[in-house]
Amino acid sequence: MRMIKLLSVCLLLPALTQAALVIQNSDLELWTAGMPDNWARGNVTIATSTQLNGSTSALLTAVADNQSSQHYFRQISTEPVSGYFYISFDIAFEDAPTGRDINLNIQNASGSSYGSVMNLRYEGGSISLYNGSAWVAVDSSGVMTASDFNSDVINPYRIVLEGTFLSEYTLAITDLNTGTVVLEKTGLNHYQSRSFTSFNTFNFDLSRGATRILVDNLEVYSQQNPFLPVVDLGFNAIVALPDNTMTMAPVVTNTDTPREELTALWTQVGGPAINFSSNPGETQNDLDAGIIFIGGRGEYVLKLMVTDQDGKAGEDSITIRVKDPSLDDKLLGHWGFEDDPQETLAADMLDGDAGNTVADNGYLAELDVNDPNAMPQWIDGWVDSGALQFLGNGIVDVNDVLIQEPNFADLQWEITVAGWIKTDPEITGYQTLIGRSNPFDWVLRKGEGRDSAEFVVSVDGTAMWAIGTTSIQDGYWHHLAGTFNGAEIVLYVDGVEDARLAAEGLITESLASRIAIGNRRDMSNHRLRGSADDIRVYSYALTPDQIAGLVQMGVNAIPRVAIDPEIPTDLIIQFEDTVDLNAVVMDINLDDTIGAVWSVADPEQAANVTFGNANAIATTATFLQSGVYTLRLTVNDGTAGLDGDIYDEVVIALNEAVCEDLLVFNDVTGRYLNPTLSADLTGPEGMPDCAVNLYDLAVMATQWLLCNDPEGEACIQLP
Repeated sequence: MRMIKLLSVCLLLPALTQAALVIQNSDLELWTAGMPDNWARGNVTIATSTQLNGSTSALLTAVADNQSSQHYFRQISTEPVSGYFYISFDIAFEDAPTGRDINLNIQNASGSSYGSVMNLRYEGGSISLYNGSAWVAVDSSGVMTASDFNSDVINPYRIVLEGTFLSEYTLAITDLNTGTVVLEKTGLNHYQSRSFTSFNTFNFDLSRGATRILVDNLEVYSQQNPFLPVVDLGFNAIVALPDNTMTMAPVVTNTDTPREELTALWTQVGGPAINFSSNPGETQNDLDAGIIFIGGRGEYVLKLMVTDQDGKAGEDSITIRVKDPSLDDKLLGHWGFEDDPQETLAADMLDGDAGNTVADNGYLAELDVNDPNAMPQWIDGWVDSGALQFLGNGIVDVNDVLIQEPNFADLQWEITVAGWIKTDPEITGYQTLIGRSNPFDWVLRKGEGRDSAEFVVSVDGTAMWAIGTTSIQDGYWHHLAGTFNGAEIVLYVDGVEDARLAAEGLITESLASRIAIGNRRDMSNHRLRGSADDIRVYSYALTPDQIAGLVQMGVNAIPRVAIDPEIPTDLIIQFEDTVDLNAVVMDINLDDTIGAVWSVADPEQAANVTFGNANAIATTATFLQSGVYTLRLTVNDGTAGLDGDIYDEVVIALNEAVCEDLLVFNDVTGRYLNPTLSADLTGPEGMPDCAVNLYDLAVMATQWLLCNDPEGEACIQLP
């Protein structure tokens, strides 16, 4: 058995990322034609500057009338902000001789109209917000100092507005030279207008002060705590003893701090005892901590807290199950239908070595007592001697016992459900092999409205569907198996993987749920019309090899064939009339001898195709004339497929060449030539048209006249 050491903790680490900005080019690094990309300006002079933070900032200078509404530097965001908002920008300013040193106007843009939502100013040492009718000074202590750009005396600040739109918000100002928070005001509720449901425009309005300002890093988020590191420990995981260690591999995003500079702290929230590794890079204070589960079997809950360089912290938790396969990996139930006498008992076939020690017997039952064919019927077995045929109104009730499902307690972390099914090809609806439902926990069946199987598992209360693509509606026996290992659901048909999807969590465990074979107990239209044999439920996810072993217990599993999808399917017969054919044929019964034959699906076209070796899987097909051909590869294993109904097909189109296909470009003359018709010189499009007509005669006549001119200077030698 393959031990599952780590089911789902991510091993590939993406680059650290931040939350999504609603402002483009927020750091003003991109410039085109003297303007930061995605920004607009009015009557403002803009220049690049490195004075503010060493990278590209914008130096804004108002010109002319300092009351003009055309003095602006603004951007309309990629999306409106209507709930939580986080607005941050870096700024340095010179003392305005008149008017305001800083004026930030947050607006709602609609077409060419701009409605003011929030207005912040700094003037005369006082920072104020407009409440719709008057300015409200929130601080007058002169917390910010003007700069002198000409003397390269820069006093930079970061201003942050954070809160809920149309409700309360905070205002914080940090001196970037010292890192000191010089102002932090909470409970603010000043809006210039409350008539808007959102805002989307950010405008440094220089019309209110004859000043110069440096701005950079305008960042706007519509989410709370946009800079908190996001920690993802992945899916819950399983460790199988005797291995009792795990190396964690968390993914941390939403931070600009390099991974090696993040501060990590692992703690245990619950479960038996653990130790942390002392190896460098794997300690309790490393992201990739090594965990030693010294407490043995049990469920362990671990938490990781990650702190970035700005002191922002994020965390995540993970539950890890440590299991002992000799105790925890069991065959829970096995209904092989080998009962003697063949009456109403479908006994659970006990197997102490496999862990199935307490019987969960099933009983044949009628869903419709008025239907004389309701009771399942005993038939010859596909695995060993016995099997059951279901006529549509019968089930095997696994719950008609005094002690309900003693083997199925705590079946949450893993499961395998497997068995043989032979469905009625005429039934388009659900065909249930086995399920636990009412309420729903899991089911293995043929899907509704499709000819393929599906394994559906309720994971933490959400139904997760692994839907296959292989047809089981062909009148043959098929082996179905579904596994869930805590991280993935996998569906196998005849021992071959048919579907896979990620699914994190625990299997829903409903004490009222009941197991039934041949139908879901809570859905009358999920009944099986067909046959079933050798149905099993395990407490763990079997490996592909183990599932293959179950399949090989049956009389036969039909072969599978898949034609190579890379075969060319659109050809021009004048250039290519032969294609190489190949396919993959799978047969889980290793002793079978596979027979194969290539053919043309339409018998009327058969005379137009010649196969190199029609009985070889890898061969060639040569086409004698154009057309659309469906080629079929039919296989059989000596038991199944003798009727020619196990096959795959490929459609190949052989097209006649059109004129453009025949022309060749001549690099010397710079013209297209028709190598098969030398007199085809031109046509309506100015190039050969694969016909000798008046266009060509006119060109030849013109060239004859030019070439017979005594001067001869215009003569062009046509090829």
